[in-house]
Amino acid sequence: MKFLTMDQMSQRRPEASFGESSGGKLVSGMVFLGLTLAALLAALGVIHQKKIPSDWLYIVAGVCGLLSVVSFASYRASLRPTNWLVRDQGGAIYIKFRSFRNDKMPTGDIQIVELQRSEIEWMRRANIRKLIESMGEKGGHAVLILNEIWLDLRLASGQTDELANRLREEWLKKGYQSGLVTHKSQDYPITIWEEGVVRLRWKSQYGRIDPGIDPTLKYFARWIKTAEPVSETLDATRSGLKKLGEAEQTAVLRRLAQTNPMEARVAATMALGISHSDAKKLIGEEN
Repeated sequence: MKFLTMDQMSQRRPEASFGESSGGKLVSGMVFLGLTLAALLAALGVIHQKKIPSDWLYIVAGVCGLLSVVSFASYRASLRPTNWLVRDQGGAIYIKFRSFRNDKMPTGDIQIVELQRSEIEWMRRANIRKLIESMGEKGGHAVLILNEIWLDLRLASGQTDELANRLREEWLKKGYQSGLVTHKSQDYPITIWEEGVVRLRWKSQYGRIDPGIDPTLKYFARWIKTAEPVSETLDATRSGLKKLGEAEQTAVLRRLAQTNPMEARVAATMALGISHSDAKKLIGEEN
């Protein structure tokens, strides 16, 4: 296992590369842009309707406009050379644990782990079902159900402590400065799910990796054993957390936070009734 910066990566063409799909982000951006324009035209009276107050239409236009900006920004980032999660090159597998959305952060930072094929005991598909306490209508509670697909890599050594430390550093790292604002996407596509197992996000509500999980497993099956797929549920709802002790609650929320701190903060505040600041402390964002 070696750790590299983007500057240290070989410039020669890899045998295979696996990165974020671009198409969905472009479609999302166009849809949100269309909704923004429709809401504005309705608020200004160009489109006649009487059911929704103009104040609400301006709010909808603002939210959809923001989402269109985010979607188009992700689309542009997905077109850059830094959009890759896994590369197979010269008998080694390179995994970039910095999100492609954070491509403007320094290229001199450690953000890639190099593994020889022989260092990986097996690969498998992991189907993850997340249940997250969220906000419902009229300030009530709702359960957000997220179905995700991940790629598990079992290291032959069983040792993932050093990688876990690197992932923690990336998680806590500040973003890049643009004027007076610091930018960083709270997107972390890799986690250590259990000791010895590295888990890579392949498909979620935020996007998907191309090629898909099945062609990927088929490609690597020439050198690496494919284990049986697993299905797991991560329950971060009020009822689910209530069944656990305090330490177990923290473990569930921190596991959720490893790849998406925002989901964990929302779940902690809604399910446990704690403040936003306390939620950040609970999941390890603040001391």
